[in-house]
Amino acid sequence: MKKLFSIVALLLITFVMNAQNKDEFNPYWYLQLQGGAAHTVGETQFMKLVSPAAALNIGWQFSAPVSARINFNGWQGKGALPYNQGDALLYKFNYAQGGIDFLLNLANLGKYKADRVFNPYLFIGGGAAYGFKNDEAIALEPEHPVSLAKKWDNKLLTPVGRAGIGADFQLGYRVALGLEVVCNALSDQFNSKPGSFKPDFDWQYQALLGLKIRLGKKPVPAPVPVPVPVAEPEPEPEPEPVVEPEPEPEPEPEPEFETFVENIWFNLDKYNIRESEVYKIDNIVRVLNENPNTKISITSYCDVETGTDAHNWKLSENRSNSVKKALMEKGISEDRITTDFKGSRERPFANPAEKNRVSICVVDD
Repeated sequence: MKKLFSIVALLLITFVMNAQNKDEFNPYWYLQLQGGAAHTVGETQFMKLVSPAAALNIGWQFSAPVSARINFNGWQGKGALPYNQGDALLYKFNYAQGGIDFLLNLANLGKYKADRVFNPYLFIGGGAAYGFKNDEAIALEPEHPVSLAKKWDNKLLTPVGRAGIGADFQLGYRVALGLEVVCNALSDQFNSKPGSFKPDFDWQYQALLGLKIRLGKKPVPAPVPVPVPVAEPEPEPEPEPVVEPEPEPEPEPEPEFETFVENIWFNLDKYNIRESEVYKIDNIVRVLNENPNTKISITSYCDVETGTDAHNWKLSENRSNSVKKALMEKGISEDRITTDFKGSRERPFANPAEKNRVSICVVDD
């Protein structure tokens, strides 16, 4: 069992590192309310041992594929004693179960999508079950003293191992309809008599349908800055004709290079280049290739409203390096690139704060 949990933990850590899209995913708490049916394996027909079940889960989705939840479930269990050539005497008992589950969203092992409708998942966990009100089984003991060798009188506390599969169908940002199938392995005393399946566990299966409710505020996406168009240089006026006999034409002066400025905007506390800003990198590369004698200087900033001075200083350095790396990957030589960073000690823009999450790129002679 310890080896199994170690393997699961290693897989979860690997999936978190490889699959989480930090630009889009935001951790959140959630609540699950479920109801359905349970079946404790016993010596009679399947439908005779079906009983009601309900569950309440409180979970924390801390990465796109992985979450953990505290699980409370229970209601009623049923048992059966063979009687009268194939018939069975049924008895009921109540139980409450609690524990912790770890869930793996299979759909989010690749790229995370917040609006994905179908989200299948696996889960594994463990905890304890508390049994009570076993009066019907106790009343049958005089007639079947051998069959109830595992009988418990007033209460029962047993460890539980859980595993199962499920799927959420997203109905909106906050609400999803979910279906789960659960397998519980409990001690052989759970249904008051020795089990007929090896190893000596009592097996209980649950089918639960319910709602998953996302808690907390809905994140507000950062505004996408409108790109500022670069004014094209006006053509120089043609010189007036000089009335001279067969004058030699004067050579037209070469147009001077106009300084080119591009602002690369970043999300809060991020330094990777957003997809919406990639076209600006292409604009800079085009200008540099068309003007091989020019160079570019990159100066990056952070907003003073968030983060410490030391954190913002390093974050602005990373933003400059991200732009530099993107230009070099497009074929721009490193000796044409100069980087600088100011953290949050200088503000290129007064308002709003989001405009100071920026790398200002200047192409000049």
